[in-house]
Amino acid sequence: MKKILITQKVECKKDIQEVRDVLAHDWYKLALRCGFLPLMAPNNLILTKELLAQIKIDGIILSGGNTLYKYGGDTKDRDELEHFLIDYALEHNLKLLGVCRGMQVILDHFNVDLYPVINHVRVCHELDDGSVVNSYHNYGAYELKSPLVALKHSNEDKVIEAITCIGHENLKAVMWHPERELLGNCLDVKLIKDHFEL
Repeated sequence: MKKILITQKVECKKDIQEVRDVLAHDWYKLALRCGFLPLMAPNNLILTKELLAQIKIDGIILSGGNTLYKYGGDTKDRDELEHFLIDYALEHNLKLLGVCRGMQVILDHFNVDLYPVINHVRVCHELDDGSVVNSYHNYGAYELKSPLVALKHSNEDKVIEAITCIGHENLKAVMWHPERELLGNCLDVKLIKDHFEL
């Protein structure tokens, strides 16, 4: 099985003064369905660099959850890690897929501004290609900078919903959550299988 590194959400439990890395179990189910072995990346740059030095990975998924630090989130370590992983993927010509927040950090990495969006949390909406996707984000982008290009937009408000990178086509991202659609969305399974060549 191909080994895909997946980043994790940061959960701050202030009542017990504990910070945790967490990944929804839906990702494990999706990994089994797509046929890859998920490796969880700790939100610690030193440990993740050591992991990458010892284990040859076949790709990276930047998962969802958390607001970027510069937009009011409390995930500075995660932001630092994911910016490093984007550079690592580009340098090593690795397949990388950003999901929701993962797409947001890619946009930020390429100096694209994010803006608050309305009606994109816990809803489904139609894209300009006729597909219907879930939506769980508060921030999005309406315009891109080179080398990023938009692949899909929301029909309702033209928020960019999928991107790729000219010259680095191994980098792709979507604003919806493939892991939350296991009961019937074969298109998301195909998207992941095709992108990582599973």
